[in-house]
Amino acid sequence: MPAHLEVYRPLFAGLDKLSESHAHAEEVKPVRRKISLRYWAGGIAAGLALCLILAKFLPGDTAESYVIINGKRYTDPALVQAKAREALDNVSYTDEELHSLLFPLEP
Repeated sequence: MPAHLEVYRPLFAGLDKLSESHAHAEEVKPVRRKISLRYWAGGIAAGLALCLILAKFLPGDTAESYVIINGKRYTDPALVQAKAREALDNVSYTDEELHSLLFPLEP
């Protein structure tokens, strides 16, 4: 080996040992388990049961607009829209009110 490359001898010795350890690691193969048909059938059955339960409890396309006034439910669309408009008008602010709320310290 040339004298100017002698300083790299420990590096190559370490790489040689590392390659030997990887060579032994490749010889060991992982053990694969066979999954039985009973396991797959159980998983599929559990998935189907979960889908059926969710379909029963999730709301469908039967949603309708309604409003509750004094504990009574009303489903008339005109009344629902009128009450929604009334509620929005009650919570709306004028520009002056909004400006005074956002910038209370300005004159």
